[in-house]
Amino acid sequence: MIRQLIMGVALLAAAGFQAAFYLMPAGGHPAAEIAGRLPVIFMPAQFSAVLLLAVYPLLALWVIRFGKNGAGSGVLTMRAGLFIGICLAQIVKLTAWQEVNLFTALLAGFVQIILLAVLYFSYPRRENSPAGRIPISAMFSWSLFCLFAVIHYTLEYYDWSGFGLSDPLWAIITNTLVGAVALHFLHHYGDRTFALVFAWNAAMVAFHNLFEEPFVTAASLFLAAVAVVWVFLDMRKPARRLEPAEDK
Repeated sequence: MIRQLIMGVALLAAAGFQAAFYLMPAGGHPAAEIAGRLPVIFMPAQFSAVLLLAVYPLLALWVIRFGKNGAGSGVLTMRAGLFIGICLAQIVKLTAWQEVNLFTALLAGFVQIILLAVLYFSYPRRENSPAGRIPISAMFSWSLFCLFAVIHYTLEYYDWSGFGLSDPLWAIITNTLVGAVALHFLHHYGDRTFALVFAWNAAMVAFHNLFEEPFVTAASLFLAAVAVVWVFLDMRKPARRLEPAEDK
């Protein structure tokens, strides 16, 4: 009970900072204002964050049902510690972004991705349920996409040359890379959530660019469609039995 209480407080704090990040930043700048300062191509549209209205309730449900899936005490303690660390990293990342402290935001983002990955892989392969991997997967996919967006923003801020490649091409390469990660998790872990969150963000990159960067828009919509179609095909497959414990 104490463990869940601390996790709940950490989640509420992260959700509060997330709301302030978009609505009422304390001593910083609104997220949209900062994102709009530079012509970053690999950047989701401003309204992409409405997805978080589903992600945070999923995480709240996960906290409420934490420990009811039969995992051992040691595993639960590890997962609780990882989750609290993820929430703290989220707060640091958001605060650093509001203060345009890009390197701190990147560092916190990398730490958050590592913690999310460890928490993600602490579940058995294909154990995808609202009380299991699904909420973590949604946050993992969202945070990974955001991390790459911050990387692109930071490189643009410091006038990176791109090794002679154009910004639109780098945006397509990055989108394809994240899409490959999403399809990997879908194929090997039956994780539809990761792929659907990616599809949403890829579509938001398309909306961000529209006719200003038609190739990026077309590529982003194509990748989003591929992810959605693959999820649909995966849903039509016969239900699979859970993999043995050694396949974690």
